[in-house]
Order: sequence, then C-alpha cells, then structure tokens
Amino acid sequence: MAKTKTSGNNEELREKLKLEKYKQRQQLTLLKSPLLVLYHFMMLMLETFRDYGLKLLKSKFLFVLVPLSFIWAFLTIYDGSWTLLVKDVNTSILFAFWWFILGVASSIGLGTGMHSGLLFLFPHIYKVCRDSDLISNGGCGHTGFDSRDNMWWLMKIEDPFPCDSTGPEASFLNIFVKVFFACMFWGTGTAVGEIPPYAVSRAARLAGESDKEFEELVNSKPSSSFDVVGRMKVWMVNFLKKHGFIGVFLMSAWPNAFFDLCGICCGHFLMPFWSFFIACWVGKALVKVNLQSIVFITIFRESSRAYLLHSLQHFLSRFGSSGAIWFEHISEAIHTNIQKLQKASDHDHSNSGSKSIFAQLWGYVVFLLIGYFFVSCVEQLAKQRQQRIDNEQIEKRFKQE
Repeated sequence: MAKTKTSGNNEELREKLKLEKYKQRQQLTLLKSPLLVLYHFMMLMLETFRDYGLKLLKSKFLFVLVPLSFIWAFLTIYDGSWTLLVKDVNTSILFAFWWFILGVASSIGLGTGMHSGLLFLFPHIYKVCRDSDLISNGGCGHTGFDSRDNMWWLMKIEDPFPCDSTGPEASFLNIFVKVFFACMFWGTGTAVGEIPPYAVSRAARLAGESDKEFEELVNSKPSSSFDVVGRMKVWMVNFLKKHGFIGVFLMSAWPNAFFDLCGICCGHFLMPFWSFFIACWVGKALVKVNLQSIVFITIFRESSRAYLLHSLQHFLSRFGSSGAIWFEHISEAIHTNIQKLQKASDHDHSNSGSKSIFAQLWGYVVFLLIGYFFVSCVEQLAKQRQQRIDNEQIEKRFKQE
C-alpha cells in the first residue's frame, strides 16, 4: 500500500516537473534568450548531421550512390552526345526539388510555415496563363514554352517565358497540364511537411510520455457555446478517430487551416505511418492543389474569366438589386487583383529602371514572411532539443531516487 502511494506521488511530481519545464520552454525565444536558442539550434543541426552521416556510412546504399554521383557529375561537366539529355534531366530534378521544398516550407512548423503557395505557386500559374494568352495580348498564343525556367529565383514575374514558334493550343486542359507537375511537387512537399507533428506525437504516445505541446491541441475543449474554433477541433478529433484513412484524406483535400491537428491526432491514435502519409499525399498533392489550380486558371485565363463572370452575373441577377451589388463587388475584386499582377509584370514599367510601389511592397512582404518562417523554425527546433534534455534530466532524477 505504501509502495503504491509512493509510486502515485512520484508520478504526480513527475507531471508537475514536466509542466514547469514546459512553461520555461515557452519563454525560449530569440527575443528573450537569443544565445541559448542559437546554441540549441546549432547543436541540434550538428547532432542531426552526425547521426545521419553515421547511418549513411553504415548503409550499403552508399556504395551505389557514390559511383553513380561521380558518373553523373562527369556527364554533366563534359560535353558529348548525352549533353542535351543530361541538361534536361538536371533541369527537371531542380524544378521538382524547388517546388517540393516550397511545399515543405508551406506546411511545416505547426501553423508557422511560409505561405509559399501565395508567394510562388499561384503567381507561377498566373505567369503560365499570361504567356499562353493571345499574341495580341503579349503572350505566345500557345503553350509551347518551357515553364521549368521559373524556379530558384531565375525569373521575375515580369520576365516572359521564351516562346517556341509553334506549340499546343492554349486550351484550359493544356494549361492545366502545364502547371500540373509544379502543383503536384508542391503538394507532395506540403504532405511531407505534415510528418513531424505526426512523428513527435506518435513517439510520445509509444514512449508513454505526456507531451504538453501536443496534448493542449488533442485535448482542447470549447471554452463556451460560442467557441466555434474549439468545437471544430473537437469535431475533427472525433471524426479522425472514427474514420481513420478516409478521415485524413477528407481533411487534407481542402484548404484546412487546422490540418496540423490532424497529424497530431493521427500520431496520438497510433495510425500506421503509410496510412497517414498516403491519405495525406492523395488529398494534398492530387486533389486539393489541383482544385486550387483549376480555380486560379479559371480566374487568370482571360476567356475562362469572362465566361465565369458572365455565368455569375446571370445567376446573381435572380436576386435583383442585391445580386447586382454582390456581382459588382466580386467582379471588381477579381479585376483589381488581376490588374495588380499585370502591373507587376508590365514590361514597360520594368524597362523604366524603377520598380512599381506594388513590386517593392511585395518584395518586403516576401522578405518578412521568409524571415518569420526562419525564426519560427529556429525557435521550434531549439525547444525540441531543450524538451529532450528536460525529459532526460527528469527521468535521471527519478531513477536515482
């Protein structure tokens, strides 16, 4: 009886210490403890490179990777009959990696990710639509151009794609195919970016540890009957627990601001990794991002936009004057944003040697978002390492007792 009581006291004390450590970690920011945050971040990077380096040295894959790398480097550096093929493959690899990394950056970090869809993918779709337009509007009049050049900041939004003399017609389907791979690689990156919350939550559950950061989300309850966000979170937890694979797919197949919670829940419920990832990948890379591309192609492509506005006007006319007012606001919003993009890509403005105010502001927005994303990643990784150290110290203390 005394032993059971002592065990219960130890568990209570352990949870109390973990809660104290958790509160201390919340103060671990670059603003309050810059040196400590940078120390933990650098140590975590060194430890990660060391661990993966040792695994790679012990892996049989290394003996295949090294010779292939040397062969490919030789083919890339020295010209021959293979040069055009190797250059094309290298361009495709860089293109895929660029959009994949942007996708990861968009979803990683528990809501602190960089909005790379807004900053890069959607402008890319606009650029393809613009350059597929009629020659009279400054476009190619077809889709016979290489859109892979728009990566790694090699092109500005105002730079046109080099047009071939002929090419497939600029139909809706051909434009969709033209942007499909950029969208798919970006969507794949967003799916991969959801793995860390899932993995951490699953590891904590398997280890029997209480992870305060994730328990707050999993066990959150609505504070009142008016707490819509809290009720949505509770509903999502129950929905995922009941439907599993299909639940993850449905939650990932639309722009869901709370999807980080899905990864946390799936890890907490010990869903198999491949069930989680495949459902997430299909929802994000094959459904959600392609639905978004269809919407943006419809808006950015001139003939599709005209048909959309005509259909919308016909539908809203049934509601009399209020419908006309709604149509005016929607139409004005669409045209205003299109004009902003056109102004940013206006060649006459770019030739004047001075950037427009919109272009300058857009550059500042991109810089601030990238900076915020980087700071958030550094702080999250520093907290992760500090949490591991805190848990080790607590377990060591109780073992000694």
